[in-house]
Amino acid sequence: MASKLLATVGGLAGHQQVEPLIRHIRQAAREVMGSEMCTVLLRDDANGSQLVGTRSEEEGGEPFVLPPHTGLAGYVAKTGAPPRCSRA
Repeated sequence: MASKLLATVGGLAGHQQVEPLIRHIRQAAREVMGSEMCTVLLRDDANGSQLVGTRSEEEGGEPFVLPPHTGLAGYVAKTGAPPRCSRA
């Protein structure tokens, strides 16, 4: 796992635009976590701290917006800490 994380960090410097960078992060997160999908949300403080993201390619790739403090994503945006879930 450490080698995957180091490869991810090394690959970040090559991106100068946001979308390719986010795709790189999502791919790396899927590999490290062993998951099939990953969605990255960014907090847009200029628009009331809403959460802005793009669905994964597997989900169609459409952009979406969540109101601040909605669900688990809102919890993370508000607290800055990931939730602990014993049963997901």
